[in-house]
Amino acid sequence: MHYKEKKKVRELLQVSIDGLIGKGATRLSEKPLGQIEGSLSLVKEILEKEAIRPDRTLDQLSKLQELARQDYATKKCDDLCDTLMQSFDAEVESRFKVVFFPYKASMWDSLESIYFAARDDDSCDVEVVPIPYYKLSKDNAESTYEGDLFPEDIPITYYSAYDLEKERPDVIYVHNIYDQHNTLTRVFEEYYTINLKKYTDVLVYVPYCLFSFIPGSTTEYIAYKLPGIKNVDKVILQADYLRKAALDFGVPPNKLLVLGSPKVDKVVNSMSQSLVYAEEWREKIENKTVFLLDTHLLYFANQQPFKQLETLIKILNIPNYIEDSVLIWRPHPLFMSGIKNYNPYFTDFFEDLIQNRIGRGEYSNVIFDENPNYLTTILAADVYIGGLFSLMHSVLFTDKQIILLESELPAGSLLPSNLFEFLFDIEGIKVASLRGVLQDKQITTKHRRSALKNVYANIDGSSGETIYMTIKNQLCL
Repeated sequence: MHYKEKKKVRELLQVSIDGLIGKGATRLSEKPLGQIEGSLSLVKEILEKEAIRPDRTLDQLSKLQELARQDYATKKCDDLCDTLMQSFDAEVESRFKVVFFPYKASMWDSLESIYFAARDDDSCDVEVVPIPYYKLSKDNAESTYEGDLFPEDIPITYYSAYDLEKERPDVIYVHNIYDQHNTLTRVFEEYYTINLKKYTDVLVYVPYCLFSFIPGSTTEYIAYKLPGIKNVDKVILQADYLRKAALDFGVPPNKLLVLGSPKVDKVVNSMSQSLVYAEEWREKIENKTVFLLDTHLLYFANQQPFKQLETLIKILNIPNYIEDSVLIWRPHPLFMSGIKNYNPYFTDFFEDLIQNRIGRGEYSNVIFDENPNYLTTILAADVYIGGLFSLMHSVLFTDKQIILLESELPAGSLLPSNLFEFLFDIEGIKVASLRGVLQDKQITTKHRRSALKNVYANIDGSSGETIYMTIKNQLCL
């Protein structure tokens, strides 16, 4: 039985009982007994059509009908009514219809654990419908669909086969609410939040990224400042500080749920899984300390690009002076585009470095990583080296050591600086300190987990289940 129908049947049953035993505003003198018996018969008729027959509820309902003709005002009748309502609530199934509308396969991890919770709920009918979008450039809008890029264990419904107006799902989950306001990508107009809201009771927005522990960061607007916020019913936030910021911005408090992030679930739960990577990686990585270098899109976009280059070269040489080590260099997917746009004089150097030198000679123990699955890289690594970028915010929730290419944390950090190492100064790499990082791993990660609990919600891998059950329970109220 759909949950809305169950609500109506329950209300009818409750009104009938109230009239029978004289509760509330409805009195038996105002409603003839025959009308109450008719209502009870209607409830019984509806329940008898259920696919899973609620036998206990039907049995008690029959007893109540018989008792109502004899001594409906007795305590025996009162007790039977209470038992009947308890059986109805427990035995009569409430079915829900949920759909996920992801647009980029690489962002599916921001919804995945919620989907798993819905999939495992026998009362939920759930579908995943990847939606098409446009890749935007100055002169073009290229239609793109990534349904074929989703994990094999995720059943996919093709978007043209899903009739939103006909299906009218109870809950819609999305991770993109930019609508027409994004300059890089834009979902098809029928999937704008204002249009999705027409066909659902609850439109839930789950941001696709992890948020910094530095309040006021440049990506924070994604949590609560996008225009589509006004059209969604619930916004899932990772931390209380984001809720406070959203309230200050004017987002209604009833929209905000601090329940964590499915992206954290993905990282945390992956830590207990077997590590699988390419054979060519295995030969270099096994029995070695693995450093992971993360260079951002705008790594060279500052006032000292040649100083940045010098630092990069020194980091790439880590395996040459840290015994039994290897380094995985994972640049941003648009790293070379950034070079060509902001530092074109470096273009030839990096094309030669990447194509001809990495993995050979002095860089024989360096791996250039373009693997679309960032988790494989994180799990293979022992130490992260980089900045306050998106990949680092995933590494935070692992037991990996973190070395920041910063002199200190920005003011206002919600995490203490002693959870990180700052090993790079104006003179270059401090090798002795680098070796010390490897020795202090157990102490640092223990303190980090404790500190993270004070900032972020549900960092134990339970966010998806919590989000799903919270939305479902609120729907039932």
